[in-house]
Amino acid sequence: MRSAEAFADSVCRFRRLLAVVLITAICGTWGSAQNGSHNKELESQKHAVALVEKNWLNALNTANVDATADILADDFMRPASDSGRFITRADLLAFYRSHLSSDSSNKRRIEDLTVTIYGSTALARGAVITTNSEGNVISKLLFTDVFVHHTGKWQAVSAQESSVNVRQPSQ
Repeated sequence: MRSAEAFADSVCRFRRLLAVVLITAICGTWGSAQNGSHNKELESQKHAVALVEKNWLNALNTANVDATADILADDFMRPASDSGRFITRADLLAFYRSHLSSDSSNKRRIEDLTVTIYGSTALARGAVITTNSEGNVISKLLFTDVFVHHTGKWQAVSAQESSVNVRQPSQ
């Protein structure tokens, strides 16, 4: 009798162990699948913000102020260190209208762009390099742009730029 009880007890323990192993395996697989799905969504959001940055830069290069207006949220504000105040979306668009030219031979490009997502907020950091018609770098700005995902799209709510000293080619 004792060996039958011991055998039954061993079978019972084996079944419990098997159940724990199966549940752990299923949960681990499900968790990995959820993690993979989350990572794909995160990468998709990062790509979307990078595309907005690319569109913003293209709008600046082609003096397309209307395209820029679509990127800036209604409550957009950014510091303007030269004036010592914050400027609004309307201020920035007015500046673009009076200073950008589609005839300009100067072109901007983004380097070292990184995007970090925090829920419905994103930070885009990088450098805007401006070159003249000869391809010489005439300015470099480090930037941090803040985006919020609102009404189905990413919009800029703030931006900060810091000028970097650029060595001019010798004449």
